[in-house]
Amino acid sequence: MMIKKRIYILALFLLFCGNGMAQYWDNQQWFAPSLKYSLSKELKLEFEQGFRFSEFSQINTSYSDFGLSYKINKHFKIAGGYRHIYRGTWNDPDNIDDRFYVDGSTEDKNGDFKFGWRMRFQARFRDWHTSEMGWRPQLIWRNKVSVSYKGIDHITPYINIELFTRLNDLGEKIYSQQIRYYLGADYEISKEVEVGLFYMHQREFNCKNPEFNHVIGLNLNFSL
Repeated sequence: MMIKKRIYILALFLLFCGNGMAQYWDNQQWFAPSLKYSLSKELKLEFEQGFRFSEFSQINTSYSDFGLSYKINKHFKIAGGYRHIYRGTWNDPDNIDDRFYVDGSTEDKNGDFKFGWRMRFQARFRDWHTSEMGWRPQLIWRNKVSVSYKGIDHITPYINIELFTRLNDLGEKIYSQQIRYYLGADYEISKEVEVGLFYMHQREFNCKNPEFNHVIGLNLNFSL
């Protein structure tokens, strides 16, 4: 019975990965189904397939993210992973990014509220496939704080703020470059399936031509 249930969830996940259609609001729409497989109570394999759209119909980014997480205790977790990213035209080496990351996170509860903090270090290789100097990564330090409310059955509203700080830009000084504000809610369909909807405002600063984006996102999370 358990095997059949896992096969059904896996088939549903693959269906959503192959049909990344979406509608837009304002600038962008993000769609990201993810799959988590428990190797043990503490250790999980994670996979996410993301699609990001612009101009109401055009996909401008897609990525495949492979990760492994380990829950140390009820308050602390560590993780690491690799993300392969296509920007713009698929199969064009100039539009491929490779990203490696490690992070640590902590969370605590106070009544129906949960507070969290995640710190991530990532190395981004933009020209790995096209330049002799492509092995030099762009290093980024990311900090995300979150507050969620657990007092509603099956629904978890939350707010997040995440700050991106470049640790190098191939010779330039350290500076903060991007910030994201999230407002969203997750709905637990079952123990194995969760759907989430969020709005995100993203802006750049300390750069010559900063970008400002409004994003509506849809997440589908499957657990095995």
